[in-house]
Amino acid sequence: MHHSKMNIKHYLSAIITAAILSISFLSCDPKEDDPTTNPTTSNDVVKEIYGYYGKPAAQVLSILDAKGWIKSMETSGELTGYSYISSDSAKGYGIIILNGKVKETQYMEVESTDFYKSKLAENADKFLSLFEKWEISLNSIMPSESQYWGAIHADSLQFNQEYQSRDAFISDFQAKKSTITFAGSAFTYGQFFGETFIHVDYNTKQSVVSVFFTDEPDISKANKIFKNLSILKH
Repeated sequence: MHHSKMNIKHYLSAIITAAILSISFLSCDPKEDDPTTNPTTSNDVVKEIYGYYGKPAAQVLSILDAKGWIKSMETSGELTGYSYISSDSAKGYGIIILNGKVKETQYMEVESTDFYKSKLAENADKFLSLFEKWEISLNSIMPSESQYWGAIHADSLQFNQEYQSRDAFISDFQAKKSTITFAGSAFTYGQFFGETFIHVDYNTKQSVVSVFFTDEPDISKANKIFKNLSILKH
């Protein structure tokens, strides 16, 4: 069963809102790190967290525990959420568990102007490059029968376009890259949903690049778990 365009837009809006709100953990003071640190990881996190989906919770928690990141848990009804935040508060994993299985996985990398200061534009380019890498990886996972959806906001929000063709999305992404404030690329396949997005803020807020998989139909309910996690508030 394919979702309508409106349903896909609902998915995206719920995820975007939850993800941007959930990066409030940047309000904590990160450790002073090398300001030129490239916000990338050596492994393909898209395939990594895609691999967590549907697995027994204990197996995935064991893998994430081994990273040694700051762990927090929250429950909401039958759903249990775990977040793992890196020591510099710039990277985070999130999983949501139902009936002992991982039903939702997310990974994000974030940036604060308070931390990077004059390096913001340079790091925005790195985040855009990271999004491009993750978008290609997401596309390699996407089943051929999937329904595609994309969106780009650019040119100080004068450009606001939605896409049902990935080729058209990629073409405009390349053309508008220097002024993009938001880009998202997503697919639905039955009840399964995968998405990667980037939000770039050159001013006073925060930038984020994220990838997300779920088959939980009530995404906004599930994401309340991430917003309630104590680690995201400090």
